[in-house]
Amino acid sequence: YSSVTSIGAKAFENCKNITEVSLTNKVGYLGEGAFENCKNLTSVTLTKVSLMGENSFNGCESLKSASFGNLTVIPESAFKNCISLTTAYFSTATAVENNAFYGCSALTAVSFPIAETIDNYSFYGCSALNSFAFTNVALIGDYAFSETGLESIILPNATEFGEKVFYNSTAVKSIEMPVATTFDTLDFAGLPNVENLILPRVTEFAFNGGSFAEVFPKIKTLDNQNGVEELPDGFLEGCSQFESGTFRY
Repeated sequence: YSSVTSIGAKAFENCKNITEVSLTNKVGYLGEGAFENCKNLTSVTLTKVSLMGENSFNGCESLKSASFGNLTVIPESAFKNCISLTTAYFSTATAVENNAFYGCSALTAVSFPIAETIDNYSFYGCSALNSFAFTNVALIGDYAFSETGLESIILPNATEFGEKVFYNSTAVKSIEMPVATTFDTLDFAGLPNVENLILPRVTEFAFNGGSFAEVFPKIKTLDNQNGVEELPDGFLEGCSQFESGTFRY
């Protein structure tokens, strides 16, 4: 099919005998659900695809790796429940939409070097994912990294957050946000093992998810050296394991 330039919606949906897809350099578009529920698909090579519809590979339970060189948006539920997917490399993607990798429980290695937005539930349930480079990410949606294996959170450019972004990612022990100026415990609720908070520029704290003691019961250190001028009443009340803090003089 050397002359094919696009693949329509649900073109190969439920084709359970397909094991490999290698498309020519002419194919630039995949329609919605193009390979949805191809249960035995293990390998995909799509070097020139620049536009892809929702659910393109949803439910491809045997798919092990995905690499796309031209995609700028990972669409909604594109790889949802690809439970064998271990690696995902998207060098040109600037946005990851809702549920894109939801339930990819084997995912361990990902690369989104220029991604700026990560929408709701994008990596929910990626329990083997223990690291993620948030280099250019500015916005992260609701529950985007809930129930992952992340061990630390470093957000060099992130300033906008949905609710409970990392909920129940219980391996996380530190959160670092060098540029954020606001911090709401609701956004970071469900991280009971966090010990260190590095929030040097936060000037406004909100406690819609509960107090520090309720949300971060094991907190030991807090860096807020260029932040609030006056600590609010009960700021660290009940934080029985707290050891040291750096605040604006």
